[in-house]
Amino acid sequence: MVASGKYKTHIDHVVKNGPVDILKHGVIFGPNASGKSKLIDAFFFFKDCLLQGSDMLDTTDLFCKNREENRNRNTSFEIQLSIGDAFYAYGFSIIMDTSKITEEWLFELGKTGTRKAVFTRDEMGVVNYVPLRTLPLAERTRFSVYQSDFEGNTHRLFLSEMNRDKKIEPTSRLFQFVTVFDHLVDNIIVVNPNTTVTNFQRYYDEATLEHVNDLLQTFDTGISKIVVEETSLDEIKRRLPSFLFDELMKDMKERIAQKRGKDLRFSMRIERDFFNIYEDSNANLKVSTLRTEHRTSTLQFRFAEESDGTQRLFELLDILLMDSDEALFVIDELDRSLHPMLTWRFLEQFNERNLNRRRQLAFTTHEPYIMDQKLYRLDEIWFVEKDKDDSSIIYSLDRFKERTDKVISKTYLEGRYGAVPILSQLDNGYEPS
Repeated sequence: MVASGKYKTHIDHVVKNGPVDILKHGVIFGPNASGKSKLIDAFFFFKDCLLQGSDMLDTTDLFCKNREENRNRNTSFEIQLSIGDAFYAYGFSIIMDTSKITEEWLFELGKTGTRKAVFTRDEMGVVNYVPLRTLPLAERTRFSVYQSDFEGNTHRLFLSEMNRDKKIEPTSRLFQFVTVFDHLVDNIIVVNPNTTVTNFQRYYDEATLEHVNDLLQTFDTGISKIVVEETSLDEIKRRLPSFLFDELMKDMKERIAQKRGKDLRFSMRIERDFFNIYEDSNANLKVSTLRTEHRTSTLQFRFAEESDGTQRLFELLDILLMDSDEALFVIDELDRSLHPMLTWRFLEQFNERNLNRRRQLAFTTHEPYIMDQKLYRLDEIWFVEKDKDDSSIIYSLDRFKERTDKVISKTYLEGRYGAVPILSQLDNGYEPS
């Protein structure tokens, strides 16, 4: 996502970040089975390790299987990120077959490319925190306890441990661990075709729902309005297996007991319909759901009755509606079930709504319609394909040194850039008449 210095087009797609120009978009093309989705899976795995630990994940079969010796080799992950004016590189190595974490590191990156260690840990969980001697005595003593407690831990990340039941104040030097962890967990949002980023609660607040309806008018879905309709717990009970409904009610009771004066609201999705459970002023549980109104009908429709494309659009709308100024959205098959013109419109909206934000969108796609220099710079377009060893390689369109007025989608489909299916004729003895 580092910008090339030779392009002057779409300068609003570049964020000046200290000495580095960062791109807002990464659009990834390639044939089926080329490895595009594995890139998305890597982001999922990275976050899952941070949140759960490797011992809670089934990693045994996740090593690169094109060579047997990879079974016992390290698989390494590193993300370089900026937080305010600071640059960091955080990563770890793991032997997938045993789920053993063998290395972990956090570096501060300097303007000249230098890497200054903040902490490292080895395969036995021994942590070396470089600034330890500069801490006040109380913090130095506290951190030494954390170091000692973590030693021997081979399935948890130290960055995660520093954010588990540790009350670190923002004024503490150790708060750096909190800042980096929160940024990685909260600001990297990963979506595959079976997950959504939708904040359901947005659809039950009158002010934000009006905003959704306004945005919806810019897309040709046939929907004129989303409305909230009261229903009952019986509707949810009818739609869920009994054991799941019982678990839901148990969870609701626990939330009520722990709410401590806060408003209780719980949103969920069942069989493509949205439901919102909340408490009224008398502490009674109420349920509402979403209905759609269409320009050509006086009747209302269940959300589940909408087309796959409309459903997909709603799954993605929250990307446009989020208020955060910093985020990286990593999406597999963004254009799934969407008409190419709807995809184009969505991407235009993302660009328009993030002109003054440090927000990035990286996604995989098969849609050559959006491989257009009216929409993206040449250094924002990437290709993935398999090499002779069946390993996935990723490379930028920037390497081909095309003109900025070139119709690149046509050239791509002709195979000039690679990363297209290689089809062979099936010889089955059939001769056309």
